[in-house]
Amino acid sequence: MEMQDEDRVELLQLSTSKLADVARFCNRYPNIEVSYDIPDKDDVSTGSIVNVNVALERADEVSGPVIAPLFPQKREE
Repeated sequence: MEMQDEDRVELLQLSTSKLADVARFCNRYPNIEVSYDIPDKDDVSTGSIVNVNVALERADEVSGPVIAPLFPQKREE
């Protein structure tokens, strides 16, 4: 997604219309950060059951309906 326009055009070899579709999708793709914590991490041993707390944080707000050209109705994220 982080690429110079000329390099992207050369790599993808798509029509202007298709490149616009790719750009629109990439611009809407969410940035999600993952963090985790292992409670009692000092008591973990081989073969033991481990609980992992995972948190997902989305940096961007929801920006309207999803891009889903194969579905006839609008679909909210």
